[in-house]
Parts: sequence; C-alpha cells; structure tokens
Amino acid sequence: MKQKKMNALLRVLFIVLIIAIFGAAILQIFAPEYMGRSAAYGIAKGWQREIGIGTNHFVHYLQMQKFVNLLGAVENYLLVIGWIIGWRIEEKRQAL
Repeated sequence: MKQKKMNALLRVLFIVLIIAIFGAAILQIFAPEYMGRSAAYGIAKGWQREIGIGTNHFVHYLQMQKFVNLLGAVENYLLVIGWIIGWRIEEKRQAL
C-alpha cells in the first residue's frame, strides 16, 4: 500500500510550528530575562509561564496592552485555524 504525503498546508504549518517552538526554546533557555521583560508575567524561575494557552495571551493583552501578548495570541489562533483547514483538506483528500 502506497503511503500518501501530508498536504502542503499541513506540511508548511508543521515546519512553521517547529521553527517557532525551536526559537522560543532557544530564547527561554538562553535569554529568559529578555523574555520575562517582554511579557505580562515577568520572569518565572525555571519556566516562563507565558508559554501556554493562547487565551492567556489575549487576556493579558487586554489587561496590559503589551504587543508580545497580542502577537502570541494571534500566532496561537492562526495556527489552530490553519490546522483545522489542513485537516479538512486532508479529510476530503482521503475520501477520494
């Protein structure tokens, strides 16, 4: 049985996700002070709490109007929307 390739949208989103997670990990490991200064939460020793649920980013953006929180919320929501679209495309393709 021949295995089908992942559709292009899901592949691109997967690559973007890998780059974003790798970049965030590098910044969290080597520049936690920078990340803490830019976030609504400040610095949390051992773990930067702003990495998490997109809703938290949006709520903190509404409270403190920090651009980094708006960027985090938009990034999370766009990624979820992109995955949903990609899954729909893949579902239709598999049905053929």
